[in-house]
Amino acid sequence: MATEYTLSTEWWTEGGLLELVDTSGNLMLSFPLAFLNAGHVATFDYVQQVLAMCFTGAINITSLDGTPKRRDQPIVAERLLVTSDATGIQATRGPRFKDAFRAPPNDDTASTMSHSSRSSVNQSTFRTKLQIRDGGCVISNAHFTASVPAHILPVSRPEYYREILGLHRNARLYDTSYGLLLARDLHHAFDRGSIALYPDENRLIVHVFTPRAAAWRPYHGKIILPSRFRTEFEPAPNIELLRFHYRQCCMMHLRGYAAQMNLPQRVSDEPSQPR
Repeated sequence: MATEYTLSTEWWTEGGLLELVDTSGNLMLSFPLAFLNAGHVATFDYVQQVLAMCFTGAINITSLDGTPKRRDQPIVAERLLVTSDATGIQATRGPRFKDAFRAPPNDDTASTMSHSSRSSVNQSTFRTKLQIRDGGCVISNAHFTASVPAHILPVSRPEYYREILGLHRNARLYDTSYGLLLARDLHHAFDRGSIALYPDENRLIVHVFTPRAAAWRPYHGKIILPSRFRTEFEPAPNIELLRFHYRQCCMMHLRGYAAQMNLPQRVSDEPSQPR
């Protein structure tokens, strides 16, 4: 039985839903219109992007009677049909957070994934560089003294960095571009997949998939421009790492279940200890 997760639809209840189903009527993705509108992503381009993040083999989105949907059409509350190529539709493997081979629990009390605030020489330098670049929490603007360093992806999963960035096996994972400075509660929310940064052209948009704390909801749709980061001192957050993290959040809260997880673990993929 696949692990299931709390859908964003349970938290964003205003304005109706856009639902995508396959030819058998199975629900594939569910988008709250309030989430799309407030998050500046109420477009079919975004819907197509998320579909590609969560499934392979999906080709077209049409109305239930087969009428094609144009990318410039407005998003409204409705149910749409997804058709596939000859290989059929398959759910993409994930979500992958702290455990590469085991689906994360649907449990907010689970431990976070990056552990970037632990004390070590590497982490102390990492923290200092993030404080210089970010100044404070990149989402809430909380003062740097009330914020902690957060790896975008878990430092205990170096294979993610190798997969995305092509790093060699023993590469150190404390480059400033691999992290963000976040308030403590937002660090935990980011690690659990409740909050993510959506790369949109030359900006980042804060998306709150599950606003479990009322204070998080106003951050949804916040636009972060490149000028927010002091890149004259340190490199900006790595966009490819942010995209990977965002994809896992979509699988968790817009698709709502884990796929192709609980696989046998290869020896070469054993996690290393945080350094």
